[in-house]
Amino acid sequence: MADEPYRLVDVDNHYYEPDDCFTRHLDPAFADRAFHIERGPDGLGRPYFGTTPSYYLVSNPADLIGRPGVVREHKDERYKPLAVTDLVRPGDIPEVARRDSRVEWMDANGIEAVVMWPSLGLTVEIQMRDDPAACVANLRSFNRWLDEEWGFDHRHRIFAVPWMTLVDLDEAVAELEYVLGRGARLVHLLFAPVNDRSIGDPCFDPFWARLEEAGVPVAFHGAESGYNQLLSVRWGEEPRPPAHAQSAFQRACFFGERPIMDTLASLVLHNVRLQAMSVENGSWWVPFLLRTMDRAEVTGAQGHWLGGRIDDRPSEIFRRHVSVAPFDDDDVRSLVELIGAPRVLLGSDYPHPEGHPDPRRFFDGAGLTEEELRLVTRDNAAALLRL
Repeated sequence: MADEPYRLVDVDNHYYEPDDCFTRHLDPAFADRAFHIERGPDGLGRPYFGTTPSYYLVSNPADLIGRPGVVREHKDERYKPLAVTDLVRPGDIPEVARRDSRVEWMDANGIEAVVMWPSLGLTVEIQMRDDPAACVANLRSFNRWLDEEWGFDHRHRIFAVPWMTLVDLDEAVAELEYVLGRGARLVHLLFAPVNDRSIGDPCFDPFWARLEEAGVPVAFHGAESGYNQLLSVRWGEEPRPPAHAQSAFQRACFFGERPIMDTLASLVLHNVRLQAMSVENGSWWVPFLLRTMDRAEVTGAQGHWLGGRIDDRPSEIFRRHVSVAPFDDDDVRSLVELIGAPRVLLGSDYPHPEGHPDPRRFFDGAGLTEEELRLVTRDNAAALLRL
């Protein structure tokens, strides 16, 4: 890649976790309430929380998965199961499971830095919230495994994102201090209410204030948000369907876009002011959300303003504080025109089967200028990560 004028910063790379990612550093007091993998006679694993099977994933992603980018090759056949020849064991791809191999892959693909996300770990928090103390303990253990295995800041190139939860505010602040002390450049929160409160509620201000003081963004990655049990049950749907068994109504209305829109609106309209990132949530919803927030503001809402009344158009607050990683088939040109090139990020989703196998080609055909392309593929993320 010596001929390339700059290298990329990809904010959406993934790893596949080993069986002990939640248990390796778990407080023994929570051994009977661990998130763990149990293996059957065939050797395949199923995730469990304590003695209860994981409801969202019925199999362990680290056992067998579609090869990187395969779903993109079969977009016209997306309702058909993948062929056996399209399946791989993640451990057979060195950069999927080993940090040094990931750095070699980055060097070969012209990538300066990556932000690293879980695979299994994106699905677990809602179920663990049934037991808040165990939820805190398991995520604390996961973060220690994550720092050990990948690093919150490995050589200023690999930035694994610690998973934070606000189910216990004191513990959240303590964990935030720990991960900041270990070099975390951003943290993740689930895009969902906590204990029947908006994450923008002033009760969480101690967490937000420390994050703002550190200059560290909060990131919201696509995940199992719990919106089915929160909302779809009001429409007669199952509260906790497995990923493969969500109804069409649930997938259309309660999975994906709805949680990220609600969460970012809560930060804007509940007056939380810090940098935020939306990753693997697409971007088609952005113009709708901005129009909706502005329309609500200009009608002169006079009721109680949680967090204090905002002093600017919501869409302008969004443009100053929120960065978005679109999908590769989104209308990226329109997104750039709406929120500005400095607010758009590259997120390839490598090595997931629905991701882009070559981050260098992610924005091919998007109609971006060379200046815009450098911003969205490197400089914007580099600034957020303080490279």
